[in-house]
Amino acid sequence: MIQKITEDIWFTPYFKETDRPNLGYVRGSDASVMVDSGNSPAHTAEYLSELERKGLPFPSYAFLTHHHWDHTFGLPSLDDRVVSIAGKNTNRELRKQQKYVWDEEHLDEYCVDNRIPLFCRPHILLEYPDMSRIVIHTAKLEFEGELRLDLGGETAVMRKITSGHSDDCYYLLAEKAGVLFLGDADSEEVVGTDWIDHETELAQEIRELEELEFRCCLTGHAELRTKEELLNDLRARLNALRTGWEG
Repeated sequence: MIQKITEDIWFTPYFKETDRPNLGYVRGSDASVMVDSGNSPAHTAEYLSELERKGLPFPSYAFLTHHHWDHTFGLPSLDDRVVSIAGKNTNRELRKQQKYVWDEEHLDEYCVDNRIPLFCRPHILLEYPDMSRIVIHTAKLEFEGELRLDLGGETAVMRKITSGHSDDCYYLLAEKAGVLFLGDADSEEVVGTDWIDHETELAQEIRELEELEFRCCLTGHAELRTKEELLNDLRARLNALRTGWEG
């Protein structure tokens, strides 16, 4: 069920069983942007159905926050209808995954060397009973540094952010509304089934977020939080890391 943040900003909520993330939507008077493309064509189709049910325009753009499967594997079902956008590092990683063979035997092989974390295995198998149906596309438009889109009455600002989760994490900020879509940049690195924090990256991410002007934030797999709630959560993790290191 699609949920409203403002009159022009919406999202479909995450679903733990198959690790479907929150998918965002920002509407301007001239164009709109989808934030992340879903973890499968079925996920993307449900999102688009929810937009239609609410009378929201089909997205003009689809922005990828990072390359992980749950945020990108729905892209092929959008590709002929939207302009897809990703950071250069995200397209680089997607090109690597285009060479993968998608079946259970190869998935097990990828899990051994953590090309695909073991944590993801059951979710992928649930979302894709037939893994041969997995197709990976890169974004049509890639950028470095910062990209700004004038949507008409709202500007979508896309920029790389430091994160221990992946080295290709990017955010989208609806600048006028002050709503930040952070993808999984708030999360730890996934190694096997373990979630591992990195002190240096986490501290830098906190500094970058402190300097960024926004009032609330939606990450990939959590509820909507205010800026202060998000920062408090990240600072608590950093403090736990430093306390453990010191003691």
